[in-house]
Amino acid sequence: MGRVTSIMRCARFPWTERVVLGLTLAAFTVSSIGWDLAYRRNQPFDIDESGYLKLSLNDLHGLTRGGLFGWVRAVEAPVGQAPLMTAATTPLYLVFGHRAMAALLAPLLFSLITIAVTFALARRG
Repeated sequence: MGRVTSIMRCARFPWTERVVLGLTLAAFTVSSIGWDLAYRRNQPFDIDESGYLKLSLNDLHGLTRGGLFGWVRAVEAPVGQAPLMTAATTPLYLVFGHRAMAALLAPLLFSLITIAVTFALARRG
């Protein structure tokens, strides 16, 4: 219980720190989406991105064809890459449609989580 309490205390930032974190997250989001729209829209993907998009669509196909168990089987299929990013893309496809730009939101979300956790760890130290 002591560990949970210390994590909860870490999450209680003064309002100035919350404003700084919020502005940082907002600036990163706007710059990332702006860059994607300006430079990535209707452009070809490199080989790694193409593989990532293919695997994320395979996961989505597993969900639409086999339900939750089909999705789990698709995510757990041995493909030689870590499945977390492609699995996290499935809900984004469901919300924003089957577009490549929707899939590019997954790295943005993980980046925002990393920034927030780094902020919390820096404050704690």
